[in-house]
Amino acid sequence: MSGATVEPPRGLRCVFAYASPRVQFHAELTLPVGATALAARDLARDELEAGRGRLAAEAGESGTPDARQAALAEIPWQGGECAIFGQAASWDTVLREGDRVEILRPLLADPRISRRSRVAEARRRRQ
Repeated sequence: MSGATVEPPRGLRCVFAYASPRVQFHAELTLPVGATALAARDLARDELEAGRGRLAAEAGESGTPDARQAALAEIPWQGGECAIFGQAASWDTVLREGDRVEILRPLLADPRISRRSRVAEARRRRQ
């Protein structure tokens, strides 16, 4: 053995994810140290366009070009909000090793109103 040490590749590993009822996308990324959530989003889009990353789509084969194009169209790449491990964050948040960046979707219903409706329905059923 020589005395030389092998340096690991410099970079930060993180995961990018998006999920809706129709499309789920997951990509493992390596970014430069100091990269932001926005950089992860941009790299994840490049990965999806290149056919990399795990994609599950509602219709047919998720590996087909049509499924990838549909996913590209559905995922809100511009604007929107993001989270890191489910906690709201801004796109300029500097990432740490192992972070999971997620694009948040708008709520379809107010959770408080939905809960009140479920409770009212349960009460009606009991009577």
